[in-house]
Amino acid sequence: MAEPTKFIATHTVQPNETLSDLALKYYGSASREKWMIIYEANKGVIGDNPGLLKPGWVLKIPAETQEPAASKSSASRAGRPRHIEE
Repeated sequence: MAEPTKFIATHTVQPNETLSDLALKYYGSASREKWMIIYEANKGVIGDNPGLLKPGWVLKIPAETQEPAASKSSASRAGRPRHIEE
């Protein structure tokens, strides 16, 4: 089961701000990969057009990575050699 999303901030959209602006502010990069994290977490507010933000909207800013603990442990075991007893 996936862990709940962790949010690092809320942000009130200012005039002329874009998701790229927010990604740069909170993640240090305006790349599509980064602003999509914010968009996916706020689709209910933003709707189908990530290029249209309205001043006054309050968006939740999720933590940059959302990796469940289960996938971390299985990934770390994947590279380990197995010991086979004879």
